[in-house]
Amino acid sequence: MSELVFLQISKALFSSLVVLALALVGFRVWRSMLRRVAGRLRKRAENRSHERQVRLDTLAAVGQATGAVLLGAVAGLMVLGQFADISPLLAGASVVGLAIGLGAKTVIRDVIAGFFVLLEDHFGVGDRIVVNDRYSGQVEHLDLRRTVLRNVQDGSVLTIPNGEIRVVANMTREWSQLAVDLRVDYAEDVDRVVAVLEQAADELRADAVTGPLLLVRPEVQGLEAFGESDVTMRVMIKTKPGHQAAVGRRYRALVKKAFDRERIALPNPQQVILAGTEPLSSQRLSLSLER
Repeated sequence: MSELVFLQISKALFSSLVVLALALVGFRVWRSMLRRVAGRLRKRAENRSHERQVRLDTLAAVGQATGAVLLGAVAGLMVLGQFADISPLLAGASVVGLAIGLGAKTVIRDVIAGFFVLLEDHFGVGDRIVVNDRYSGQVEHLDLRRTVLRNVQDGSVLTIPNGEIRVVANMTREWSQLAVDLRVDYAEDVDRVVAVLEQAADELRADAVTGPLLLVRPEVQGLEAFGESDVTMRVMIKTKPGHQAAVGRRYRALVKKAFDRERIALPNPQQVILAGTEPLSSQRLSLSLER
């Protein structure tokens, strides 16, 4: 009887060692595969920025931790199964896991959403984004659970759980664009105004500060709309990511100087107010009664 017990214990120990060895080998293979994939992605031209490198490191670390937890849990249950009946333990674990899952479902949702944000590269640190058509700012921090934005107008910090993100507009992905609308008086010649805007565009491109920020020469599209007392001319400016506002301000300043130099009139709305006169219908009625 003692020999049978010894053989059973020896078999269980040997099986446990095999399971642990396989789990260790599996984890090393998984880690090596992740590192190889991350290394290939780092060598790509679009992933050489610091933000992309940080994102790849985060994804690799999350993948390694997830693999370690899964392999450790499976290996631990298999080892326990060699020495005792783990059916009651599995039943109790399922109940506890269900309770934890229900209580932490929002956290789990945030983590899963953050993982896909990192994996699919929706945005990164330094990007200017608009979330759900409601929150806007520059991304200061990004992890699996939350996204932290800095509002560019008042400097406030917005912390948004990743699970709450539905629609994201990234305004600094690869390049940025700005539509500059300029209003001029109806009396001005449109072709002459276009020529002055083209000249201002050349001056913007030759500027030592804003010129290197332009990707292409500003496009003067011409007359965009008619107003009550003016016409609107549109110019499209394409810049490096995040520089569209500064370049747009500089271009407006150059246009103002060019308009002053060429004596191009800006719109001057006027209102005529008639006071102390009777309505035309009342005047006609009094004339008819006198006749």
